[in-house]
Amino acid sequence: MTSSGFPRQGGASVLLELILLAIGLQRDAVCTCTDSPGPSFTSSASEIIRGKYRNVFFGFSVKVPKGIEARSDPPPTPDRGFGILLPSGTYISFLAQGEHGPIAELENERVANLKTRTAHVRSLDYRTSLLGRTKAQQLTAVYDCGSSETEYMEEFRLVFDEERHTLYEARIVARKGEFAHDKRIYEEIAKTWGRTPLLDK
Repeated sequence: MTSSGFPRQGGASVLLELILLAIGLQRDAVCTCTDSPGPSFTSSASEIIRGKYRNVFFGFSVKVPKGIEARSDPPPTPDRGFGILLPSGTYISFLAQGEHGPIAELENERVANLKTRTAHVRSLDYRTSLLGRTKAQQLTAVYDCGSSETEYMEEFRLVFDEERHTLYEARIVARKGEFAHDKRIYEEIAKTWGRTPLLDK
């Protein structure tokens, strides 16, 4: 299990959570069982990302909307993507990691992790969606952390590239009442997602 709550998957490298802290953060991030970013990722050493982001190691790119800053861990930490922490506490991330699939197994691991770290998963919705123009498996969950009546929503979109043995993942987690509003930023980034050439070795 990683410090961010993601399980180790099939002996592959651990999924590294990376985040963005928006300027003017006014509220605490969503509760601990949501697997929100920790304070260690708000270090001034984190790399700030604005505008176009391209990952040459895993081969994907997105565009961060104007006025939003993303953060990723600085070198020598491997660059697997970035994250965004909005003033509302909503967390958004676009990440990649080496994987061996199949996609159904990876999706099931997300569900198992949700059930482990949350008090009560109230609903799960599976459907086909898009990450950029690429077909993606989408999982949306509604749950609570047990300490309050507040409900949270979490969505994953997973794309597995068999040729590259790479899992691409987009994620948003928010309080249920803020999910629809903040998802607009997530969707704006997701629609710009695309695979790009890998760095020549």
